Amino acid sequence: GLGAEGHPLRIFDAFASSGALAVRIALEVAPQCSRPLEVTAADIDAQCCDLAALNARSLNGLRVRRLHALVAPCDAADADAGAAATTEAGGASLAPRLASDPSGALVRVVCADARALVHLASPFEYAHLDPF
Repeated sequence: GLGAEGHPLRIFDAFASSGALAVRIALEVAPQCSRPLEVTAADIDAQCCDLAALNARSLNGLRVRRLHALVAPCDAADADAGAAATTEAGGASLAPRLASDPSGALVRVVCADARALVHLASPFEYAHLDPF
């Protein structure tokens, strides 16, 4: 759970744009953190997600996992009909928590509405919600 030894420190950048904040957090917090670090950078714009992944992987040498959040609309007659899943870019379903390498940070770049992702993902210990 949150704050538990052996579980990743999970940080969320809800409006990632270029991914600059997520990259900075990954580079500065991981060396000081005793737990694995997972930084989730989310944006609804596909071009922003491409840029965030490029910044993290190619320009800063971080491990990156690209994800997409899919939300099926609820049927008005059945409130439980809504389905939600987080999938890798290749379409494979993800476990609720990704194990990251204890020696460094994992940056997850998710092309999704941040509001939906908050409901789909495991809890975050810190969420940056400033859109500017």
